[in-house]
Amino acid sequence: MAVIEDGLGLHAVEAWVVDPNNRYEAIARALVPTTVGFILFHRAIQGEAYFGSNYMVSPRPTTRKRLKMCLHEYGHMTLHHITVPGGRDQSTARREYEAERWALAAMTAAGLTVTAAETERARRNVFCAVAEDVLSGIDADPEAAAWCGIDADDIDRWRQTYEKAKAK
Repeated sequence: MAVIEDGLGLHAVEAWVVDPNNRYEAIARALVPTTVGFILFHRAIQGEAYFGSNYMVSPRPTTRKRLKMCLHEYGHMTLHHITVPGGRDQSTARREYEAERWALAAMTAAGLTVTAAETERARRNVFCAVAEDVLSGIDADPEAAAWCGIDADDIDRWRQTYEKAKAK
């Protein structure tokens, strides 16, 4: 496993020097999944996981918010979520729901109390993924939808609105 950091070069993950005063980075280092081949740390607060190539992009987990993002991508890698260009192995909402739940559980297991704001951000992410699925003509995952407060009436209304807009 290797880490690429802000274009500064390729480093073996075993040589990932964790700031001893930063518990978030230590948590992330301890939880790196075996499915991760290498990580590109960058400055943006976003991430991507490519299970098929064992590659992920994440902010360096130096803050709580960055740790949560990194753990979310670890969730995708651990759960073998495969992103296939032009295709899907399951709904976006289902993948996002599972990765969010994995990240929140990992934070709890590491001794962090998950805040209401963190849970709400996770739910908003899944909410957007459910909407993306519905507007792409993919059946909404009922468990993911329910977790973020979307009911069947919402989904029907979105689908009808989408169909009307598409027909124009």
